[in-house]
Amino acid sequence: MKSDNTAEVMELLRTKDGMGGSFEHADLKNANLKNANLKNASFQGANLRDADLSGANLKGANLKDIDAHGADFSGANFEGANLEHADCSHVEISNASAKRANLKEAVFRSAELVNTSLINCNLTDADFSYSNLNGADLSKSSMANLSLMRANLSFADLSNANLSDANLRDANLSFAKLNNSNLENADMKGGELVNTELASADLKNVNLEGANLKDADFSNSDLTGAELKDSICKGTNFKNTTK
Repeated sequence: MKSDNTAEVMELLRTKDGMGGSFEHADLKNANLKNANLKNASFQGANLRDADLSGANLKGANLKDIDAHGADFSGANFEGANLEHADCSHVEISNASAKRANLKEAVFRSAELVNTSLINCNLTDADFSYSNLNGADLSKSSMANLSLMRANLSFADLSNANLSDANLRDANLSFAKLNNSNLENADMKGGELVNTELASADLKNVNLEGANLKDADFSNSDLTGAELKDSICKGTNFKNTTK
C-alpha cells in the first residue's frame, strides 16, 4: 500500500532536502536528487528506478526493499544505511561510501562499484554477480553465501572478511587482498587469482579447480580438503600451508 506523501515528495524534489523525511513507497522514478541531503530518511519500498542520487547524503537512511534499478549513486554516502532486499541491479555506485551498511539479500547484479567502500558491511546472501568492484574495499565484511560470480574484484580488499560458502566462480581476483579471510567451502572454480594475497586464510574445502593461481600467496593458509585440479600454480607460494 502506497503512503500518501505527495506533498513531501514534491518538496523533496523542489529543495532536495529530505533529511529525516518519510518517503516510503514513493514514486521517485527518474527523480533528480543529485547531492540531496537524505540523512536518516526512509525510502522503504520506494521506486527509485533510473533516479539520479549521485553525491547524495544517505547516511543512516532506510532503503529496505527499494527498486533502484539503473539508478546513479556515484559518490553517495550510505554509511550505516539499510539496503536489505534492495534491487540495485545495473546501478552506478562507484566512489561511494557504504561503511557498516546492511546489504543483506540485496541485489547488485551488473553494478558499477569501482573504488566503493563497503568496510564492515553485512552482505550475507546478497547478489553481486557480474559486477565491477575493481579497487573496492570490502574488508571485515560478512559475505557468507554471497554471489560474486564473474565479478571483477581485481585490486579489491577483502581481508579479514567472511566469504564462507560464497560463489566466486569465474571471478577476477587478480591482485586482490584476502589475507586472514574465511573462504571455507567457497566456490572459486575458474577464477583469476594472479598475484592474489591469501596469506593466513581459511580455505578449507574451497573449490579452486581450473583457477589461475600464478604468483598468488597462500602462505600459512589452511587448504584442508581444497580442490586444486587443473589449476595453474606457477610461482604460487604454498609455504607453511595445511593440506
